[in-house]
Amino acid sequence: MKRLILLLTVAFVATSTICSAQSKSVNQRQYDRAIELVTADRFTEFDALVDSMLVLYPTNSDMLILKAEKYRMDDNFDECMKYYQMAIDNVTKSNILCKAQLFLLRGNFLYEFSLFSEAVADYTEALNLAPKKPLALRCNILNKRGLCYEEMSEVHLAEADYLHVLKIADDISFICDAKWRLGMIYAFKQQYGKALQTLNELWEYDYVDYNIYYALMLVYANMGDMVSCIDNAIACARASCDYDYFGDITTLMSCDLDYALEALHRSIAEDVDNE
Repeated sequence: MKRLILLLTVAFVATSTICSAQSKSVNQRQYDRAIELVTADRFTEFDALVDSMLVLYPTNSDMLILKAEKYRMDDNFDECMKYYQMAIDNVTKSNILCKAQLFLLRGNFLYEFSLFSEAVADYTEALNLAPKKPLALRCNILNKRGLCYEEMSEVHLAEADYLHVLKIADDISFICDAKWRLGMIYAFKQQYGKALQTLNELWEYDYVDYNIYYALMLVYANMGDMVSCIDNAIACARASCDYDYFGDITTLMSCDLDYALEALHRSIAEDVDNE
């Protein structure tokens, strides 16, 4: 999982605007080489290359980011934060886009450590810096900040961020993420009709994900509609290939176990027949 986080971040940085003034040169080739090494799991060589580049270019933001992400993978909080700050401090003044991306990345790191108020501060700074385009960056920041607000029980602020995404997003993935989170917020606020409407709108985008079934399962359970709850529990289990979801809901909720067991057995039999 940690390797995946590093690879995703490296991919994000690689496709972003290069932060440092020294690009398109030997430095750029070494940067590309560092990405090749980490992609190939050659971390010792990756470390050596990044360290050697930082000796030559100690203020190079691109290499500082890679160093920060390596410490992030190692769960070394203090060193990761130090290199993130160095990267932010050394971004060229004209490269506002890159600085916004760095605050987003550091906010993600803080979120992983459950430092939600600190993460919100970085996401807010990223949003203030981010230009109007690309919209994807602003939507990403808003969705991430919304998650932090939820963790902080600031549900009204999370709702505002997700609604903002729906106003500006032109990418289905951001729209669907925001709608799914909004559906869960409405369920939390016991606005079940609004929750069902929002969650069911996701089908219009061909967005098939077991999390939708799971959310619908919880909404129907709280509404007392146990037949619909069980039906969505089964759909969730089948979509995720994990029948523990079904077991959880039948254990936790006082539902019609006879119907539940019959439906579960029928669903498993259908899955076996289709293999």
